[in-house]
Amino acid sequence: MVSPLTQFQKNLLREAWQRISKKGTSSIGTQIVRRMFNADQSLKRVFHHVTVIEGVFSFGLAPNQASQHHSEMFTDILSEAIENLDDLSVIIPKLNEYGARHAPYRGYGFKAEFWVTPNFYSIFS
Repeated sequence: MVSPLTQFQKNLLREAWQRISKKGTSSIGTQIVRRMFNADQSLKRVFHHVTVIEGVFSFGLAPNQASQHHSEMFTDILSEAIENLDDLSVIIPKLNEYGARHAPYRGYGFKAEFWVTPNFYSIFS
């Protein structure tokens, strides 16, 4: 699949991610997740329910450790997406898999619309 981004946009993303990554992707992942929770409180409630009550992501971890683990998984997939901006077909199956894993959480208030709303874009500003 060809990227809808221009070469200039892809270069900007790569350069920005490279600068951000120097601070550590774990740190930026935590910051992104925190901003996501602040932008949409329902996400925080869903995450709390899924990790604490159901233990889905927790793997026996304390809630703050589960949040850190999820942040790291988020930045790993984001890094992989940025690495494959020239050939999105490499990453699309994994993104679809992750999306499918999150689909059951709709019942707890998780909304796919978050990813295409101003709330999502605000976490990066």
